Amino acid sequence: MRRSFLDCICCFCAFRVIANFIRPFLFVKRLFLAVIFSAK
Repeated sequence: MRRSFLDCICCFCAFRVIANFIRPFLFVKRLFLAVIFSAK
C-alpha cells in the first residue's frame, strides 16, 4: 500500500519534470510553424 503510493508520487514527479522539459520545445515548434505560415 505505502510502496505503491510512493511509486505514484515518483511517477507524478517524473511526469511533471518531463512536461516542464518538453513544454519549451512545443512552444518553439508552434512559434516556428506560425512564422512559416505567416511567411507564406
